[in-house]
Amino acid sequence: LGPVYLITGSDEPKVELAARRLRRRVIDDSGTDINIDIFDAGRHGATAVLQAADTPPFGEAIRLVMVNNIGQWRKADKDIVAAYLGSPPDYCCLALVGAGLRKNEALYKAVVAAGEVLAYDAPRVSDLPAWVMEQARRSEERRVGKECRSGWSPYH
Repeated sequence: LGPVYLITGSDEPKVELAARRLRRRVIDDSGTDINIDIFDAGRHGATAVLQAADTPPFGEAIRLVMVNNIGQWRKADKDIVAAYLGSPPDYCCLALVGAGLRKNEALYKAVVAAGEVLAYDAPRVSDLPAWVMEQARRSEERRVGKECRSGWSPYH
């Protein structure tokens, strides 16, 4: 796992699924959820989040500190976390989840430098026809690929 992930985008179901998968990975790797702390940016400031991130995990596991609704943080909180990402502890994974963080903000840039941005954007209405065609093409490739691997052919 990386030190920090920003899980964001306009496709909320995919954003939620990615956050659940990250949480599940930490649980599967450690066998417990004791090293997982989940915060809501609307109720918790950066200080509380970073105190949890600085707390060593129990055992050999990784501590996951997840912050939902990060768009609700004030600029001061975002700046505190951006500064923190300059040297995060190696035993912690910080996951910032939600929309509302712009690419020109210091926190976004700090995440790019220290970790990974996972962006899940829903297609725009004008892009839907092309998106549907791409999904159909991918589905056909998977189906045909599976047939080729099995040795089955509709032409025999």
